[in-house]
Amino acid sequence: MPTIFDLARQAATLGIATLSGWLFQVIGVPLPWFLGPIIAVGLLSLAGAHLATPPASRQTGQILLGSGIGLQFTPTVAAFLLDNLTTMVVAAAGGILLGTLAGRILRRTAGTDPATAHFSCMPGGVAEMANLAERFGGQVAPVSLAQSLRLFFIVVTVPPALTLLGITGSDLFVRPDLPFKPVGLLALMCMTVAAALLMARVKTANPWIIGPVLVAASLTVLDVRFSAMPGWMFSIAQILIAASLGLRYRRETVIALRHFLPPVLASMLILIGGSVALALALAPFSGLSVAALILSTAPGGVAEMAITAQILSLGVPLVTAFHLLRVVFVVTLSGPIYRLALRF
Repeated sequence: MPTIFDLARQAATLGIATLSGWLFQVIGVPLPWFLGPIIAVGLLSLAGAHLATPPASRQTGQILLGSGIGLQFTPTVAAFLLDNLTTMVVAAAGGILLGTLAGRILRRTAGTDPATAHFSCMPGGVAEMANLAERFGGQVAPVSLAQSLRLFFIVVTVPPALTLLGITGSDLFVRPDLPFKPVGLLALMCMTVAAALLMARVKTANPWIIGPVLVAASLTVLDVRFSAMPGWMFSIAQILIAASLGLRYRRETVIALRHFLPPVLASMLILIGGSVALALALAPFSGLSVAALILSTAPGGVAEMAITAQILSLGVPLVTAFHLLRVVFVVTLSGPIYRLALRF
């Protein structure tokens, strides 16, 4: 049972996150409701502040985000994704190969064990990669730190860079014109929450976003329309996800692993540079825009890249589908690829 001090700490953290998002919006920073909270909460956490978010904040934000994303998967979008399935598979495989290469380099530069280096660089979820590292004899703390830093580095560099370069535009798809119906939205959320809980129970990767996306997308493809999702709910989702991510940057963890940070940052540059090169290579053959492909191949998380695509109008369903497929590939293939890589 949380004490009054716990509740006050949680309220203060969410208040800081919300205020920073509002300030970033006022001064015109890209992705204000995501970058503001993750930077403010992350810096305070690194400074040693005792912050906290309510239990299941990140999961709640992911469910809201996944539900909203799924509402954009119209029949036209589904057909488009099927036409580009080959590109998506190549991008997922390319991401795993880039992660394997970066892991080999991290192993040599950081002097760490093979499993820790390999799963630190795999473009998958923080929890999933930490669990896989532990299964193969690696260290959980360095992998968790490397994965968290990669997400932070991606979200604070890629969106502003695309914005400064003027790489925004009209969305690839026409969004369905759905009316807002409170009862319909409540019914939809009950279904997406149930799907997330079920997928979490069977230990599926990224259940809190994949479950809602699959349910909402299936309904939208079948032209079953419950309700639109208001913009303020999308903002709440960003605040909850970003604040929860910011709490991962604990001062004691960073200090303990400070010698691991420079090689990790170098491996991030390899991943980011390689993903951009992969996007440029795929663009002529796929017919997709370079900007959309950069987001689709970037070694960020599903939620973070979907938020970026939403703000920059670069095809949310497309970017989400690329990352969801890569998550499946990474979780299922990174272990066997690790065993194969040990032979060379």
